[in-house]
Amino acid sequence: MNEIKRDIGSRLLQIRKELGLTQEEMGNRLDKGKGSVSKYENGDAEPPYETLEKYVEMSGKSFNWVFTGVQEVLHRDTHRNTIHAGEAQEGYVSVPRYEVSASAGGGAVVESEQVVDYLKFSVNWVQTALGANPNRLALISVVGDSMSPTYNDGDLILVDTSEGRPRSDAVYVIQHDSCLWVKRLHFHFDGSIAVISDNPRYPEQSITGEALDRLRIVGRVMWRGGR
Repeated sequence: MNEIKRDIGSRLLQIRKELGLTQEEMGNRLDKGKGSVSKYENGDAEPPYETLEKYVEMSGKSFNWVFTGVQEVLHRDTHRNTIHAGEAQEGYVSVPRYEVSASAGGGAVVESEQVVDYLKFSVNWVQTALGANPNRLALISVVGDSMSPTYNDGDLILVDTSEGRPRSDAVYVIQHDSCLWVKRLHFHFDGSIAVISDNPRYPEQSITGEALDRLRIVGRVMWRGGR
């Protein structure tokens, strides 16, 4: 993990150098101190996701490049109004990051499902460490604090959408009517589902009867990226 942080740090350093900024000037653009920029570049600290977004916006590079060193070219299909990745690097899968959020709180309304970026993940890691299907992955953001401290506001989560029929109790992204939620689900023998928040301030809820018919399991949360 430290080696990965150092690799990312070296690319953040490259961005700053290409922009012709000092660590203090970069810190001002990131709303961080000079010390934080130094730690990011040396691999001593992991930048928050919001900070990485600023690096990407300033440099014009992709998240793929920041994490892997590979600048993936995105192409827009004007006929279908979709974005797809360029040629994938061997051994890696390009996972789309969608412009939607799953609420760890009051329920996030689905307003857009546009792909805004791609991140590369090692196929071997996805299959062996996560036991997930590399071809059925999606990235979305978390809003709210009901799943804190496990999943926090602003976290990026990796969802295996092949988990449409849950095999066990776990954390899932669910859709109820037009809202997305990230919650821990417990399945009862009577068919009801307990919806559990990791933050003890939020009471457990239960889905039964007709409400079950309006519930869709989007997928199982496999990984998080955040502070």
